[in-house]
Amino acid sequence: QRLFVTTGLMRRSGDANQLIGVIAHEIGHIAGGHLARTHAALEQAGKTAFITQIIGLAAGILAGSPGAGIAVASGGGQVAERTFLNYSRGQEQAADQAGVNFLDRAGISSKGMYDFLNILSNQELLHSSRQDPYVLTHPLTRGRIAFVRQHVASSRFSDTPTSPKFEEMHRRLVAKLNGYMDPPGKTLRDYKDT
Repeated sequence: QRLFVTTGLMRRSGDANQLIGVIAHEIGHIAGGHLARTHAALEQAGKTAFITQIIGLAAGILAGSPGAGIAVASGGGQVAERTFLNYSRGQEQAADQAGVNFLDRAGISSKGMYDFLNILSNQELLHSSRQDPYVLTHPLTRGRIAFVRQHVASSRFSDTPTSPKFEEMHRRLVAKLNGYMDPPGKTLRDYKDT
């Protein structure tokens, strides 16, 4: 029941509305009880992979073909992984749906969520070692982006501007993080005395 926001996410967000959109999505996970169910799904995937490995190795030994047994065992692991990833994608879609509903109830535009999903979609094209860790834990699909785009097109709050107070708070938050995390020379170049 706790929400953690990383410094990387805060620094990466282009404006307050993007950060608000991500927070709404994460609250959707909490409201949906996804974390508790994720542990159960991981446990089930692990059991499936283990059982398939045992059956595959036993079949290979009985058939006198260890290579075939290994192939069956690794195939079972892939089935377990695909099943879990499908479950995870379903949770992401549910959190998106809950998030846009929360934003509507608060009278806040979902454009920030849409914009941030597009930032993440560009990250998916990178090698996994260069991807933002958020991308690895929040699988994207064209369907997720299309859903939020459709919601933005139909929501009466899509043209609601973000509070200037929130925008100022966001700029200050990012500036402070950059000041703490970047070398002083970079900070002084990015943020003038004025």
